[in-house]
Formats: sequence, structure tokens, C-alpha cells
Amino acid sequence: MRLALLTLFTLTACDPGASSTDGGPTTDAGAVVDGGATPTRLTGTGNAVLAQHGKFLVAGGDLKGGGDSDFQVGRLFADGGVDTSFGANGKVTLSWPPYINPVVADAGFVIEQKTDTAYALLLQGDKIVVGGTVQSQGDMSGFFGLARFSADGVVDPTFGTEGRAQVVLGFGGPAHALAARSDGKLYAAGFVTRGMPGTNGTNFGIARFSADGAFDPSFGGAMGVQADFGKNEDARGIVFQGLKVLVGGGDDFIVARYQDDGALDATFGTAGVATSPGGFANSFKALPSGALLLSGSVRDGSLASWTIKLVRYTADGQLDAAFGTGGVVMAPFDNQQTSTFGLEVMSDGRIVIVTQAVGMFASVARFSAAGAVDTSFGGAGIRQLEVPLPLLAGMYPPSANQVTLVGNTLYAINTNTTGQVFVLFRSTAL
Repeated sequence: MRLALLTLFTLTACDPGASSTDGGPTTDAGAVVDGGATPTRLTGTGNAVLAQHGKFLVAGGDLKGGGDSDFQVGRLFADGGVDTSFGANGKVTLSWPPYINPVVADAGFVIEQKTDTAYALLLQGDKIVVGGTVQSQGDMSGFFGLARFSADGVVDPTFGTEGRAQVVLGFGGPAHALAARSDGKLYAAGFVTRGMPGTNGTNFGIARFSADGAFDPSFGGAMGVQADFGKNEDARGIVFQGLKVLVGGGDDFIVARYQDDGALDATFGTAGVATSPGGFANSFKALPSGALLLSGSVRDGSLASWTIKLVRYTADGQLDAAFGTGGVVMAPFDNQQTSTFGLEVMSDGRIVIVTQAVGMFASVARFSAAGAVDTSFGGAGIRQLEVPLPLLAGMYPPSANQVTLVGNTLYAINTNTTGQVFVLFRSTAL
């Protein structure tokens, strides 16, 4: 197998290292060249990647300083170079007016909440829809925000209000997932805080919009759907079963199914909810069979000891006995894989995840369709990609949309601590 590291500017091939002897990831070493004197540079955070006609869209924030940011979408060629025909010299940014938090203002403080960060991408025909958090403070409060651009990075004024759509749910929070139903309606999901930002945990938050960005209060009401299942809920993915919508993620690997009006569907799981106690699910997908797959991790008793966890439910929300042990796979590897920031399924059903390690390195792990660790991959089922710059995604948990599979080629993006977006790698031999 060969893995190749990609920066925005230069592709460097790396030979596989020897298999490790401790059950941990094999290391793929090699220098990463950052483009040297290449004049075009794309800076900011990379939270989502999506293929577009052989090129790759990257969404995040532009890191304009002082803790503030605007939505940013850039476009790369498959070799990692910046496509300067997109937007303005390879990227487009969009800001929302600053929001004054009235609760804080009443207490004698005036704080402008002006962090706008994208976490999800969606192609709507030939247009680009981006979802995230807007008018927030450190991404933890504020509004669910959506924006739409033309295929080449021009703001679409026919969407929402001058290209922007937004809604505040409860005390606010970020939207981490975005999806379009077959009838064109858009769903954004993430979490909302239960009280003042930073206190009392979080709930699932889901909002529905028309295809052109009008908020739809017929789904859940004026503040969408908010669900408290007793833990720190955070919706990391959205899938559909006809007109029903399912969201999954958060503590205890939760999947909840909602009817078209936003009410829980009691015929799914237990009273509308499927749960596998323990750990945080960071990615959620539906399989072609209709089964539901989540990936994430569970801590083993210390901050530095983690086990990767996969859970598969049947289409009606029961643990799938044909997967792993009673529907659950636990893969400790070297106990250093703190989280997963990408989940994909290959054409033959094999499962590929990208993980983040304690040392802030990325790794790729592969499983059979039935959930067995594939030890033919890297000798222990996992390969580590060493990148000589620390990654912001070492913070737990990272975005759930940083990986995309094109054919059987896996692409992933991440952000190093200098604020420059990197495509971490592409693997052409999964």
C-alpha cells in the first residue's frame, strides 16, 4: 500500500513503514513540502471537504484575527494546488453582522458575537450550500447559519437574505451537519446549550429550511427540534428514510428518528431513540442496506487512553447482531486514538475511518463490512500519517466532515496550528 501526503501546493509520496510490534499504527514517514515560494496561499481552518467535478471544496473559517472569523470556502485541485479561478484567488468568504447578546448586555457587558465558521458542505445541483455557526462567540453560541454560492464561488443572493439563512435555537450553538432531503428541504443539525453558553451540557438541535433558505417552523416549531437524552448531545450527521429524518452522534452513540413534523418516531429504537452507552460518536452514516453506522471513541479511564468504537444499528434502531459483538466494535489499537474525524464506506462494504491521536497525528484504520479489524492494512489495521506540524484537530472532538471518498480514493483535510489549511493525504490503495 502507498499513502501520499498532500499539502495545498505539493504532493509528496511516502513509502509505507514496517509494521509495528505493539499493535499500534504503522508509521508512514516523509517530508512534507509546503509549497516554498508558491505565491497563492489559502489560510484558515479546514472543517469540511467535498468533491466537485474532480476538484475539492474546503469549508471552514478565515481566521481573520482576534478570535473572529467569517465563513470561508476554497477550492483545490486533486493534487492539492489552489484553484485560483474559484471565488477571489481560490476562495470566497462571507460574514454576518455582529450580534449583541442581550443577556450579557443586561448584565452590564456588551459583547459582539461575530465568529462565523463553516462545518459542513452540500452540493445542491450546481450550487454550493455551506452550514455552520454564525454570530457566535468562540463557535459555542449564536445561530445555525447556512449560505449558498454559485459553482465558482459567487454568493447567491436568491438564497435566504442576500445569500444567508439563519435561526437561533434555545441559547444557541453550532450546526455541525447539513443534508438535503429528496424533496429539496435542507436540514442543519448540531447542538444547543441547555442554559447560558458553557453550562449544563448540550442538546441535539435540528432546524429545517426550504431549498431556497427560508426557515421552516413546521418542523418542531419556532426553535426547531431540541432533544435532551440526559448526556451532552451533539448531532454529527443526518440521514433520511423517506420523509423521516435521523440524526446521530453525541454521548452514548445516539440515533434519534423524527417524523415530518419534528416529533420523535416511537416505532424506532426505544421510544424513538437508539443508544449504545459509552463514548462519543463523531460520525454517522446510512449504509446501502439501510443499516446505520456510527464511529467515535470511548475513554479507557485516563485522558491518554482511548478505544475506537463503531456501532451499527438496523434500519429500525436495534443493535445489529451481525456486526462486531452485538452490534458494537471496540478497537483499542495503541489506545492513543482520541477521536475519529471521518467515516467512509468503500464500494465493497469495507469501513474506513480517519482518527486523531494524542500526539495530534492522523491515522487511517480499516475494518471489514462485518466490523472486524482488517489486519492486512498496515499490519494492525491502522496506518499513521506523520505530519511535521501540530494539528488543530487535536482538540476533541474535531469536525465530522473532514474526509471524503471518491471511488476508493480517500481524501482528508485538517488544519495545522499556524492556521494554514492542509489536505493531509490521499490514499490511492485503500
